Parts: sequence; structure tokens; C-alpha cells
Amino acid sequence: MPISLNHLDQVVQIIKEKSADKRRFMIAISACPGAGKSTLSQQLLSHLEGAKIVQMDGFHLSNEALSDKGLLSRKGSPASFDLSGLKHLIKRIKQASSDSQESIYAPRFDRDLDASIGSAVAIESRDKYILIEGNYLLLDQEGWRDLKADFDLSLFLEVEESTLIARLTKRWLDLGLDEKTALSKVQNNDALNIKTVNDYLLAPDIFLNTAST
Repeated sequence: MPISLNHLDQVVQIIKEKSADKRRFMIAISACPGAGKSTLSQQLLSHLEGAKIVQMDGFHLSNEALSDKGLLSRKGSPASFDLSGLKHLIKRIKQASSDSQESIYAPRFDRDLDASIGSAVAIESRDKYILIEGNYLLLDQEGWRDLKADFDLSLFLEVEESTLIARLTKRWLDLGLDEKTALSKVQNNDALNIKTVNDYLLAPDIFLNTAST
């Protein structure tokens, strides 16, 4: 049964309690586009010693691949990600032995470049907390729903849709788009992705209301 929390400190306390006897603890941080997953991940990173962030966005297909598939205008939708690659990395991190000297590398998404950078984040055997953040980590659709079994704890960040739309519009404007183009991108892509997240949400362990954090 999910619980609802209002404060980051409560989340940190639960994480530390549940991870006390574990060598590695996998945490899913999911939310709609524009909710502030990256900000929350950075906040948790500062409270958890031995933590690393893995971005689902690092598994965006390239713009060239999306163009070939006719999906460039829907970048950010579930179909625009390398789901198999994400699954493989999560299982590899989860199953890595404690005495392994091998680093596991995760990609990172660069918003300025609008592209993924491979092997950008090193996961070491000493890293206990793996913060995996992304829109579709709790998506109840074929293939995606399998992800939840690999998480020790799942969290969904709740934000009002009007706030999401305002943030996403500002994001596009800050990237240099004119107002008409920015609004079109939000209406024809971002808003559809918000609906997908909300309509196909698997129940998380924790709902966090960001308005109070």
C-alpha cells in the first residue's frame, strides 16, 4: 500500500531503515515531465553517502534514430527510449558482486546537446544507493512494467499539471524557442507524455508531494 509523504527527510529516513541490511539499494524516482526528478535526485544524493544517479533519459534514442522511426516529434515518449538497454544496465548494477573491481558505466543525457553521452557515470562496487530517475519507471505497459521488480523502493513525485505545463513551457523558451513553437511542443508532445505517466502509473511505495519539500 503506497504511503504519502510531504518532507524529504521522511523519505531519507525510510530509505536508511529499509537499506540497513543491504549491500546495494535500488531506488526508482519517477514523475511526469517537468516535475523535478533531477532536483529531487540531487537532494537525495546529498543525504545518502555512497549514492549515484542513473538517468533513464540517458537511454534516449538518438535524434537520427528517432527521425528514421518517425518519432522525432515524440521524443520523450516511451517508444523513444532504448528500453532493453535500460533493463540490461539496471540488472547489471543490481547483480554486481560486492568484491568486483569492475566499474559499470551509465549514460547521461545532456539537455543542451539534446543527446545522450555514453559511459558518463561510473558505478563502483562501493556505491550502495543507486538513484534511478525517469518518467516511465512505473509505467504499466508491456516491457516497462517489468522494471519495478528490480527496485527496492519506488517513489513518485506529485506535481499539479498546471505547474508542469508552466515549467515545460519555460524550459523550451529558455532553450531559445519562440513562444508559439514552445507551446506547440508542450501541447503536442509533453502534455501527451504527462497523460501517459498518469494513466498508466503502477502504484509506488511512496507518493511525495513536492509542494511541501
